[in-house]
Amino acid sequence: MKTIDELLAEGVDGKRVFVRADLNVPLADGLITDDGRIRAVLPTIKALVEAGAKVIVASHLGRPKGAPDPAFSLLQPAERLAELLGAPVAFAQDTVGPAAHDAVRGLEPGQVAVIENLRFNAGETSKDDTERGEFADQLAALADIYVGDGFGAVHRKHASVYDLPARLPHCAGYLIATEVGVLKKLTEDVKRPYVVALGGSRSPTSSPSSTSCSARPTASSSAAAWLSPSSRPRATRSAPPWSRTTSCPPSPSTSSAPRRTASSWSSRSTS
Repeated sequence: MKTIDELLAEGVDGKRVFVRADLNVPLADGLITDDGRIRAVLPTIKALVEAGAKVIVASHLGRPKGAPDPAFSLLQPAERLAELLGAPVAFAQDTVGPAAHDAVRGLEPGQVAVIENLRFNAGETSKDDTERGEFADQLAALADIYVGDGFGAVHRKHASVYDLPARLPHCAGYLIATEVGVLKKLTEDVKRPYVVALGGSRSPTSSPSSTSCSARPTASSSAAAWLSPSSRPRATRSAPPWSRTTSCPPSPSTSSAPRRTASSWSSRSTS
């Protein structure tokens, strides 16, 4: 598996690099309640930015029905990414249409653009190889290199995960490389005893996985599967201050730049 460090050693200055991230963050009333997945891809994006790449970030969010749905827009994650990077982030209101191409064309080395939710295009999740491949071809036209760093989606046979890497030079980002390294330690260089604990909202459907791996660890358990939805405590959160709808870029260092909203995605900021 080629890693991003090897890619950086080859040089990416001025290259268009497509980063398949996982920005599928939880939302409540349109506000991000946990930005962990955005933070997880930051090391990869920052390394590419520092190396002078033109970075195109793509992801899914939720399960739209193969068509645009404002409830699943990536605008909020794009705004949060701009805050975490401390730099402007261009936002395209489509995935492979004029807005995406304009956003990519407008990038200078070291700048970042986020394209709209990949699942707004039916080809992303299609079970038809031809339809999925056609969408992958359109995505490939945006970039020179592919970096996979969406660990939460890497098991999917989707256009941006399965088909696109076959069309571009590709490598794994820091998040995927780290996760694969951990899995190797637990399967190839086992130090006993160790315990596997499975949990989360999907743990009932993960029980077959726990059975298949239970021969490897000393013990395994799945706690969340014992809870019915009605018995789980209801979490109450106040929305963090950064989750309010703002324009990219909202960081203090670029506060004087023009505001970018959903209706003005193509306006660029220079500070």
